[in-house]
Amino acid sequence: MPTKQTSKNQNDTNNIADGTYLDNFATPASKTQPIIKSEETIVTNDGKTIKRIYLNKIDNTVRLQLPYVMSFADKTTPSDFKLKPVVRMYSADGTKLSTLEDKTYGVTYPKPWLMKIVAGEETDDQLVYAGASSRTNPSSISEDGASDINYNFKLYQDYRAYRSIIITDKLPTYVDSAGNTRTAKFDPAKNPNWTLSADGKTVTLRFDIPTGVRDLRDYIRDNLPAYSNLKLSFPGAKYMNGSNRVNFTNTAEMQGIPFNPGAAEATVGKVAGNEHNFDDDTKRFRLAGDDYNGDGMLGKKGPLTIPFDKNSLAVRELEYAIKLVNKLDRPLTDIEIYEDVQNTGGRLFMTMITGNLVGVGSRANSISHS
Repeated sequence: MPTKQTSKNQNDTNNIADGTYLDNFATPASKTQPIIKSEETIVTNDGKTIKRIYLNKIDNTVRLQLPYVMSFADKTTPSDFKLKPVVRMYSADGTKLSTLEDKTYGVTYPKPWLMKIVAGEETDDQLVYAGASSRTNPSSISEDGASDINYNFKLYQDYRAYRSIIITDKLPTYVDSAGNTRTAKFDPAKNPNWTLSADGKTVTLRFDIPTGVRDLRDYIRDNLPAYSNLKLSFPGAKYMNGSNRVNFTNTAEMQGIPFNPGAAEATVGKVAGNEHNFDDDTKRFRLAGDDYNGDGMLGKKGPLTIPFDKNSLAVRELEYAIKLVNKLDRPLTDIEIYEDVQNTGGRLFMTMITGNLVGVGSRANSISHS
């Protein structure tokens, strides 16, 4: 069994080598025991490491304890790698005096942690905009006005060094306004990194690590979320059930293919011996729609008519709704919306701002100008 040793950082993929699975193998007492003459480390052509310790002359009254310490290389030791140290004692003329076998040592890996992100958030129960409401059924998303919802993925607690990450997303199902069960719409043109299964129920992505990555952890952190962007839409989805919002769920599973894989770890798909390289995540979310059908970025809607009563108009509450849809290829930031009230009666003024602010941030400010 190869037992070559390295002290190089295994988070740098340039330092990962097949057959180099120990980062420490030492006999600390060899430098402090006067009975020890010298120590020699030998690496054979087949990758075995031998610690050879030469003793001074001893007699049958000598008692020597010589502990040794070893540790496996972080992240890159195959899960099925086993090491059983053997201690042999020889006389000065090369005669073998005794052989002692130690226990068998191996490694265990905790599972990784896959995080599915819905519309930029890692938490459950996000309220996300899904498009214009149906003209005939306002509690459902329209068939031709559904908007894409963005899903992304992160990988936390990567105890194993992965050269490939495979993510399979089970496409959400939903009930439309007619009571039919449907699958979220997947457009291959909008999702070039994802492949739709033959049965149309799942999509799969493979994220490969290029050669020469100096910091594997940072590379996955910085690149996987954008590479794994998944756009899905829900045309016709019923998102309100009376006054309650319908809950939707989405589940994804990941498999890591590690550097220096064990026999089972190189297999795509879950088999005995590679279960520790899998994880899954399920997210709950809710949909929101509106009844805007314009093509512009900014829309405003209010009452078509206002009943006029000169004696009570001052206490009448009128509701207006504003929608802003970013149709540019870059984010919009620091958005300010001005309402021109120069030609509005003095008895009409803003009383409150309400609504879902998920799409534009966490707060809205009202600025008055006299």
